[in-house]
Amino acid sequence: MLLDPVLLHLDECVNAWDEFVANHPDGTIYHTALWKRILERSFRHIECKLFLVKDKRGEILGGLPIYLVSSYLLGKRLVSVPFGLFGGPLSKNREIEDKLILSAVQWLHNAKLKSIEIRLSPERHLHQDFQYSDFFKTHLLDITQPKDELLKNCKKNVFYGLKKAYKSNNVFEEACNKSDLSVFYNLLSRSRKRLGLPALPYTFFSNLWDALYDKGFLKLFFAKKHGDILGTHLVLLFKDVLYSEYKCSELTARRENVDYFLEWETILFAKKIGKKIYNFGRTAGDNKGLLFYKSRWGTVEKTIPIYFFPKNDGITSSEKGWHYIVVSKVLQRSPFFLYKLLSDLIYKHMG
Repeated sequence: MLLDPVLLHLDECVNAWDEFVANHPDGTIYHTALWKRILERSFRHIECKLFLVKDKRGEILGGLPIYLVSSYLLGKRLVSVPFGLFGGPLSKNREIEDKLILSAVQWLHNAKLKSIEIRLSPERHLHQDFQYSDFFKTHLLDITQPKDELLKNCKKNVFYGLKKAYKSNNVFEEACNKSDLSVFYNLLSRSRKRLGLPALPYTFFSNLWDALYDKGFLKLFFAKKHGDILGTHLVLLFKDVLYSEYKCSELTARRENVDYFLEWETILFAKKIGKKIYNFGRTAGDNKGLLFYKSRWGTVEKTIPIYFFPKNDGITSSEKGWHYIVVSKVLQRSPFFLYKLLSDLIYKHMG
């Protein structure tokens, strides 16, 4: 007999829940209590809860980590999960999954919240009457293939880009100290400003490192030449997948194809430690340049299913809307100190 879902603080069942996530085929690092700890320590407006279903013996049959994101500009909403590639319910069957989703809907109605957003991994689907978005994509690379086969499956521009990068005598190094985070963060912030994107707060990356590095779930890499840092790459590792999260390079290093170099060396690292899938991260459907870049590596493109409730024809994920363009231009043209202030303000409402 199934018991009804119970709404808990995740702290009440950390070990049991993380074990369930680790053993579930769709469980990701974004479902874990570690992710909850990172977000709640980084963002005061985000609070994690867990809908949990157990049997009479106390065995976990399913759960839905869901975050209350509070904003006086955007309203209070539920997200599974914020700042994560994937989220959504994990369960042993559809009946349990349906109970979990309906419990979230009931919470929304009872608390008079604005909306629910569920981000699923590719090829998963919700069966409720939610609004569906296929705007975001992810690219997956099977790295169980031999190295030569991986290169063979790349397009010519990748092959020649790598050839040029290695001729430039670039060096690939792994960061081993948290002090290296500040170098990474400085380069990432400048890169995001150039693109008109807000900079995530440094505390987020600091908490990422504290929660994940010693457990082997986070790695930070640098591309260097003559001791100078040309590019950096922060990745997450969980089960048999390496997730490419944040990669950037100096604008002056682009001609040396540092991005190709960092990508390839990270792929080789993932192979060496026994990972099976290299996930290139999330890409907006209208970012044609980045979609093209990721497709050149012999990847398989997958849709990230995102579901919204209630339905709203005004919901759009496009990055070409006038409001997005205006904010992007302001961020690009602001002095760096103002850019950081604006970024901090923006992330007090995001999730």
